[in-house]
Amino acid sequence: MSDSFITIVVVLIAAVLIFGVPMISIAHRNDILATQEVQAAITEFIDEIRTTGMITQVDYSNFIERIYATR
Repeated sequence: MSDSFITIVVVLIAAVLIFGVPMISIAHRNDILATQEVQAAITEFIDEIRTTGMITQVDYSNFIERIYATR
């Protein structure tokens, strides 16, 4: 009975490693990409404000939509 229990535990651990580790890696990579996209959106928004000297409703709405798209 203990051999079958150990086998089941090993199979469960292997399944977690096979599926869990790559999913965590993909989630981390997606988080990095989302952060980079938000930083790019902020930089472009600030550059546009610096160029025009004002914030328009259209610019702000586009900025917010771009940030929400990273969810």
